[in-house]
Amino acid sequence: MADDGVAFRYVIPRSTPLGDIPIDDEVTEFDVAGASTGSKALPFVVEQPGVGWVAITEVRVAQYPRVRLVRAEGTILVRRLATAFEGATPLTCPWRVALVGRDRERLLQSEFLRGLGR
Repeated sequence: MADDGVAFRYVIPRSTPLGDIPIDDEVTEFDVAGASTGSKALPFVVEQPGVGWVAITEVRVAQYPRVRLVRAEGTILVRRLATAFEGATPLTCPWRVALVGRDRERLLQSEFLRGLGR
């Protein structure tokens, strides 16, 4: 068991009104101090003074488009899809993950990530 992260994903069950489902974009926000401007690929790793290192990443799902982080305003980073996606229900999206750790090198080696990939 790991206690160094939090993760969520969207699961859309099969439903008569929702056969095919177009996903134009994703607008999940993260408030990250110290993030520079511009678009960021995942994993995004940044040092947070007094906290340690923070990583924003995902556990990929085949055929689902990659995401990037884009600065919205101030310290807010928003997830945006690289391309639109045409899926069908049931649809399980990738895990969206935020990790915190003292050490940058070990952050992305977290047991938390391995557990989500099972």
